[in-house]
Amino acid sequence: MSSQEATEVSTQSELRQRKADHQPGSASHGNEGEGDGGRGADDVRSKRKKKKKRVVRRRPLPPPVCFFPWYICLLLLALPFLALFLHGQMLLLGTEKPLDALPKHELVSAFDFLGDMHETLYHWYAGPAMNEMIRKCQLKDVWGVLEFGPGNGGLAQFLLDKRMPANATYEGFEVSEKMFHTTVHRVSKHLDTGRACIRWKRDDDPRNDLAVGRTRNSKHGSSRLNWKGFDAVIATYVLDKIPPSDIEAIISYAHKEVRDDYGRVCLVSQTRGNSLISTFVTSMWSSLYAIYPPLLAGSRPIRTRDYLPDSQWKITHHNVISKWGVASEVVIAEKIPPPPPTPVITDAATAAALAAEAKAAKTSKPPVISKPPPPPPPKEL
Repeated sequence: MSSQEATEVSTQSELRQRKADHQPGSASHGNEGEGDGGRGADDVRSKRKKKKKRVVRRRPLPPPVCFFPWYICLLLLALPFLALFLHGQMLLLGTEKPLDALPKHELVSAFDFLGDMHETLYHWYAGPAMNEMIRKCQLKDVWGVLEFGPGNGGLAQFLLDKRMPANATYEGFEVSEKMFHTTVHRVSKHLDTGRACIRWKRDDDPRNDLAVGRTRNSKHGSSRLNWKGFDAVIATYVLDKIPPSDIEAIISYAHKEVRDDYGRVCLVSQTRGNSLISTFVTSMWSSLYAIYPPLLAGSRPIRTRDYLPDSQWKITHHNVISKWGVASEVVIAEKIPPPPPTPVITDAATAAALAAEAKAAKTSKPPVISKPPPPPPPKEL
């Protein structure tokens, strides 16, 4: 064997020895760790701890790319609301077709479906208007009250329990079956005592009414001989849901049913606002109503004052109240009694003379001016 081959063999043997010494399970490796005070094991543990404590830092996301300035983006978001506002203004100013009321069956179905939600909304924005109506209508000294559209019966319960005298009576007229049963449940303790009567107009047979309870102070009650009419007729957030023809019919019926001396109507309806915020809300409301009326339970802004003729009603209180941008119109009007009838003539002779004069005036003819008659012919001698 040459010296060069011997050198290669020795080098390979040294490499094998070094690999064996660096293996963890070998005896030489363990002795080396023990001789160095466990330095190798400590290094391994420290490396593991460093690996556990290492926090992975993620690169932040790049900012969103905006191709337009911020005010342009804001304008694009506001365009739908601006379109609704302009559409509502055109509806209110009369440049477009006016808002029509829903048919009766659609109105009843929409109110039955969304009635509870809208009653909650009424408590949200209608509180000040209702309080002013109750205060100005002077319901503490009434004898009989008629309400169109009691709704959930909240006002009826308040009037019977806390506002009206103990001998006063209440009658309610409702077209929604759901609201009818709700009102009956809330005033149930007054139905058997002769203080309350709730009526529901049946859709299956319009000639019949379903009435629960009977009041003693009414045309059909025990005091019908002394009945002179209702002291007050109330309609709160009802006229803004029905067509103008029905509004005129209700006002005419109220004028016929209230007392001649101090009978009055107490009306609250949604109307157009006076302030900037209420004008914006009214325009948005009108535009949404034009798109889908059942969403708002058929409520639209109207002017109740225009439906009260000056020849029949005297306005004693008129105010527009806004809360959260929703405007409500409060109208209190007293009945103007009709003119007294012509006096009846009881004297027979005077009646006969007047009848003869009237007959003569009808049969008499104006004189006719004619030529004088020709002179008679001369007599012969």
